[in-house]
Amino acid sequence: MTYTVAHGPPDIEAIHQWNNGSPLPPAINNQGNTYPPTLPYVRLDGITGWRSLPESDDFRAPRTNADGEVTYPGRLLGKTVVYEGRVMARDMESLRSTMAGLTRGFGNMSTNGTMTVTPYAWIGGPVWTFTARVLSFDADRDFEWNRALYVPFRHSFQLNLRMADPRFYSGGIGYL
Repeated sequence: MTYTVAHGPPDIEAIHQWNNGSPLPPAINNQGNTYPPTLPYVRLDGITGWRSLPESDDFRAPRTNADGEVTYPGRLLGKTVVYEGRVMARDMESLRSTMAGLTRGFGNMSTNGTMTVTPYAWIGGPVWTFTARVLSFDADRDFEWNRALYVPFRHSFQLNLRMADPRFYSGGIGYL
């Protein structure tokens, strides 16, 4: 199956790269072309709000000659998307450095940035972008460690982005 614009932007089947100044954070969900994936990497577990409708203004005015209200067409506002993922690493040093790269990369919370969403090569399809501002980046207090696993070190995080425009763009055309 190849993604088209009719499918909308892929969420967990894509690489998400944030572009807002310097330093850039590591790409999210970039597992490389190997199996098992090249370590360390930032795994995307899910995105809340990805397929949600945007918020809108509610323009109403009281009627002066009857009961009720007069409604007017509203305008679309942005929406909030919440990335949930975890850093996967083989040792403590790479876990800490990758988490520090994410924290520094998403540290600019005052300006809009662009998220580029590139579908995996085996899926194919158009590259998508959207503009957003970082609301928060929260890492779990403790990391997970289990020496019996292939990837023994894991540290979960949550990234909240507020889309300035509720549309995803591909080829200069916006889609809801």
